[in-house]
Amino acid sequence: MINEKRNGQFRNIFETKYFFISSDQGLRRWDFKRKDSTPAVLLPSQWMSILLRYVTRTNDDFKSFVSFLNLSQNETSINSEKLQLILLGIGEITSDVERQSLIVETMVQNKFQGIIEKNSSEEEIIENARNFAKTQLDNDLDAIIRDKEALQMSLETHKEGAKAAIYEEQEKKALEISKAKSLELQNRKLINTLVKKYVDKYLFIWRIPAFLSLILSVVIVLFYLGLFCYKTISWNFAVQIATWINSLPSDSIENDIAKAIYVFPGGTLIYLVVLSYNRLLNMKKIHEKRLVLEELANSKYNKIN
Repeated sequence: MINEKRNGQFRNIFETKYFFISSDQGLRRWDFKRKDSTPAVLLPSQWMSILLRYVTRTNDDFKSFVSFLNLSQNETSINSEKLQLILLGIGEITSDVERQSLIVETMVQNKFQGIIEKNSSEEEIIENARNFAKTQLDNDLDAIIRDKEALQMSLETHKEGAKAAIYEEQEKKALEISKAKSLELQNRKLINTLVKKYVDKYLFIWRIPAFLSLILSVVIVLFYLGLFCYKTISWNFAVQIATWINSLPSDSIENDIAKAIYVFPGGTLIYLVVLSYNRLLNMKKIHEKRLVLEELANSKYNKIN
């Protein structure tokens, strides 16, 4: 049968597509004595070596090989009729070919225990296969449900973790905003304090001439009052100056200059009074000056900040 399937294509192992795998040493010796170019019978260990040389290894290679060696002839010799009965029972449960293949694979791994027993009738084999397939699908469904529940729990855990992380990030951001606002408020208070000190300082400097003018105005007023009061007192300089001017020749230049100097404080008094009023009593002028100073101070300190 192997030779018929080979159809003459067995000159080398790469050309040969069909082999008979058997652990029967006698059969292997018989095939060796035939002197064909490529043997038809291979031991399982030889076939495994060939596979591992040309096919990618997996984690189950050795396990599958050992399982293959341990299979007895009774376990592997399931006739086609029984296999058809098993597939019929499985087909009543599921029409999915992939699921049917997995169920059959599980049956093989379990050595068809509980499926094919001695003296089992066809109905019993179908029923056993049906029950096994149903149990297998139920187990798969339970596993899917458990996986789904675990996934949902994991998702809920991730959601809670994400919510906690978002809340923590929001709290951190709110704290940073609060600190920034607090720092900005402190800076504004500091700037306002510096502006107030700047305005008070330069407003006082701006008022100093007014204070001096006020004092000088009082002196001038007292000087002119001295011309009419306490004329006989020796320290009355106004009378003394007036007497000195009168003693000068009336048509002389000295007399004209002396009179002009004597009258000059009277004209200056008006300017001094106006200056003192505007800088000490005129609230509109004072407010305007304060606004100018505040603008200068804000420009100065905000630029530093």
